[in-house]
Amino acid sequence: MLGQNPFKLGLVFLSFLLVCTSGAKATDVVQGTLPPVRVYTHGEGKFGRLMPDGQIKGPGVDLLACSMQWMGRAYELGTVSMSRSLRLEEDDLQDIWFPTYDAGDPALEGLLVGPIGYMDIYWFTLKNRALDVASDAFRQTARVTAFPGSRPERLLRSRGFQWQEGTDDENRLLLWLAEGRVDAVLAADFTETLKPGAQYLVSQLERTLYHQYPMAFQLAPKFQARNPAFQADMQAALDACRQ
Repeated sequence: MLGQNPFKLGLVFLSFLLVCTSGAKATDVVQGTLPPVRVYTHGEGKFGRLMPDGQIKGPGVDLLACSMQWMGRAYELGTVSMSRSLRLEEDDLQDIWFPTYDAGDPALEGLLVGPIGYMDIYWFTLKNRALDVASDAFRQTARVTAFPGSRPERLLRSRGFQWQEGTDDENRLLLWLAEGRVDAVLAADFTETLKPGAQYLVSQLERTLYHQYPMAFQLAPKFQARNPAFQADMQAALDACRQ
């Protein structure tokens, strides 16, 4: 749910061939009859962070690796912005995205596998503005934004806030706040990924908890339609890995 960073100028793929010992599944993978599952994350935040050496690390990555090994499936893991991820899904170039908020959205029924952990979502405002983010006045008049393609964006758009189009660049979002272009940003904590030149603005931020959400892997509808048993199989694998 966070913005671009210098390491996401191109897609970074980590391919793993993971074979379990259960005969039929292992044979399918070895012989290449099952294509690798194409998985993407934004590469920022605690569930899967793109490191300077090109590796993607985090508890979501670990659970993905364990689950795919348990299922005997090969997969490819890459990083891409949330807004780009939506286009990849539409073009049938993405099979799984993570992390996704499990907020009980009926449109995602049968597509989520989780939880893989929990994430706090905050209102970010300026301390000198002293805005009451829970008030009706804030909802009716505050100019608010979020990262494109994120769950917070969909929440703001659907609940009558004064929406302003966002950006994938967290440094620019913070600058917009400082300049008064927007009054608030709804997002997970993005301050750790800011560039050094923007870090000095962090002390000016007021952070107010909006909600804590369970997070999950999200299967692309076209992928799940081709693989109707995949969601249940991956959920069983994830449950086993969490233990």
